[in-house]
Amino acid sequence: MGLESTGRRSRYDLSDLGFMDDSRIPEMDMICDLAARASNSPMSVMVVGDDVAGRQRLKGVFGIGDSTLKKARIVTGSSLIGRVREATRVVSYTAPPQDGISPEDLAVFHAISFLGAPVYGPAGEPIGAVALYDHMPRTWRSEDYKVVRAAADLASKQVMMRAALATLKIMAQTSETEIPILPH
Repeated sequence: MGLESTGRRSRYDLSDLGFMDDSRIPEMDMICDLAARASNSPMSVMVVGDDVAGRQRLKGVFGIGDSTLKKARIVTGSSLIGRVREATRVVSYTAPPQDGISPEDLAVFHAISFLGAPVYGPAGEPIGAVALYDHMPRTWRSEDYKVVRAAADLASKQVMMRAALATLKIMAQTSETEIPILPH
């Protein structure tokens, strides 16, 4: 099942929680929609790093067309999302319009400005980020930082809920007494 015991902590394989396939998660789309609208940003994504494949998996999207998404095979190390995950803090970036060199995700989404906050997994490790993008140079306001942090916190809670459900399913399979799982 991918549940690995490490002393007192359990670490989940994110594929068991539905994060390593190419499908989007509706709750993550809603979080991206909320973040983009609250910050007046044209685009938002929730991405999880797939370290095995060396790329990122889009789990939630707002404001980015399907044709762009089909091309969006972003390599983990060459993106701002990867930098957020490594820094474990909010990261902002605005590329000068004349700058021909930009991180890969800015080029893929035809964006100039970026603001991202880390999303954490069940063991407290950074697994990805929620990010806002803009086509225009932008100075991000303190309210925008609060919005992207809140969106990343919501996404982290969704990850935790999926981990809790996976735990309950394992417990139900291994125990003699059934654990009732309430409909959501």
